[in-house]
Amino acid sequence: MYYLEYIQKLIVAKLSSINFSWKDELISYTIKNRDIILNFNYNEKIILKNFANLNHKEKEKIRLYRNHFEIKKYLYHRHYISKYEHKNFINNLRKITQKSYYCVIYNNKILGSINFEKKSKDIIEFGFYANPFSKILGLGRILEHISIFYAFKIQNCDILQLEVFEDNMQIIGLHKIFNFETTSSFTFQNKSVLKMQLNNPNRDIIS
Repeated sequence: MYYLEYIQKLIVAKLSSINFSWKDELISYTIKNRDIILNFNYNEKIILKNFANLNHKEKEKIRLYRNHFEIKKYLYHRHYISKYEHKNFINNLRKITQKSYYCVIYNNKILGSINFEKKSKDIIEFGFYANPFSKILGLGRILEHISIFYAFKIQNCDILQLEVFEDNMQIIGLHKIFNFETTSSFTFQNKSVLKMQLNNPNRDIIS
């Protein structure tokens, strides 16, 4: 029993390390009805569940996380998201092909949310936020690993980009660990925003 519990925690523990190796741990991935299932050793799975496929309970959990102060303070839109607004947002996503929003699920528990926008044939922009109530350590690194894998291995894009407020030092530090570089900056509501990117040739990141 204790052995099985240890094995179930193994993949998130490994994904929380900067030295995680997809080649050693991932068996395969499948895409079904816009969901992505990552199949790892020891029958472990991480599911990227498309927002369009979320049930009511999952939608409400995502909305709860999105409205959490520690999450929204670093987002462009910091107002309270109502049930009505959240429902309309998800419904509109079904009509937009260049944007994809995923709820990341492990062992029936939500790790966080990742979103991608295809800016061009070769460029994808992404963002994420972690479940602020989760006790799993290293959620930022876990979501970053998954984001890079999605962009470079599943979508085969050349450049992965992001935007981050300059005062969000923890997240900037995380991206730098993964070799993202600052390319430019701009101002949004009197706050400085950095544009960062990672080029696909940095294969050591996902080797």
